[in-house]
Amino acid sequence: VTRPLVGQRLEEMTFTADGSLSVSHSCEPRRPHTFLFEGLHPNTAYVVILSNVCQQDVDTRIARFKTLPRVLDSLRIVVLSGHQPPIRAVGAANPWQRLHKVACEGPEVTVALHVGSIVDIVPASDEAAKCLTDLYSFTRGARKDLETRARQVLRNAYWDAWGRHDGLRKILGEVGSHLPIFAPPLDGNLLRPAEAASDGPTE
Repeated sequence: VTRPLVGQRLEEMTFTADGSLSVSHSCEPRRPHTFLFEGLHPNTAYVVILSNVCQQDVDTRIARFKTLPRVLDSLRIVVLSGHQPPIRAVGAANPWQRLHKVACEGPEVTVALHVGSIVDIVPASDEAAKCLTDLYSFTRGARKDLETRARQVLRNAYWDAWGRHDGLRKILGEVGSHLPIFAPPLDGNLLRPAEAASDGPTE
């Protein structure tokens, strides 16, 4: 029985020059970037390896994916919901490690469906809201700076969770295609505990 792509060791895989692709980008640090690959073959496994980065990132920041066949007879979906990456290591209780193990042992995962927040967006939302308070009382240049700062605060929340959390990063990079169906700011408002109304109304 062929193991799913995520369950195969790189040292035991055979690569071919035919069908391999290379894309070059100049990327700013701590900013999301997309890479467009064209001419991929259907029902084919690919491994994504970065270059011109530190050796640790070459060894650990590896992505894998498999293109869909021309005719899809079946698919396997895993659903992720309501987990926020922990502040400290949780060892064997880490749900991302357990999910990675499930993906390695079972049939190939086609889609990973996110139906709840997987980052703690509340502190970032609060900080971004402070940047945008009374926004139109500032000059146009100052407004632009404040909007940029608020946007960066929200990006940092994802960078902290997805860039530093090894278990979550492995799931994002190796297990299926990812389809989020949640709105992060809305999730933050729903998860936020009710505050006492002792301070009176605010504008």
